[in-house]
Amino acid sequence: MALSVQAAKNTEHASLRRWLVVTALLGAGFLGVKGIEYGMEFGEAANAQGAQARFYFLYFAMTGLHAVHLTIGIGIVAWLWRHAKRFGAAYHAPVEVSGLYWHFVDIVWVFLYPMFYLIERYSK
Repeated sequence: MALSVQAAKNTEHASLRRWLVVTALLGAGFLGVKGIEYGMEFGEAANAQGAQARFYFLYFAMTGLHAVHLTIGIGIVAWLWRHAKRFGAAYHAPVEVSGLYWHFVDIVWVFLYPMFYLIERYSK
């Protein structure tokens, strides 16, 4: 996404579109991996009780909310791709603001990942 912002600032429409596609594909790939992971973990969560049930509730709620925001981000990136010719050195604010949103969603994952995947592994 950062490369998309730079391409918009430099009025490089082809490069902007290419980086937006890469961004959307990486986001969609992440959602695909999470979907497969959800499928594997849903059976375990259905039989969970007590602390394990609370963990799965928080896990699915927080990562699910993250996935919703990522899906919104992919939609925004698709809109930017469709309107890429509008953006240039004098008008690149929508790409820049969308980049801020995309990176905010990224940084949320930076905190969710260790909370759900690493803490238990290293706390024993």
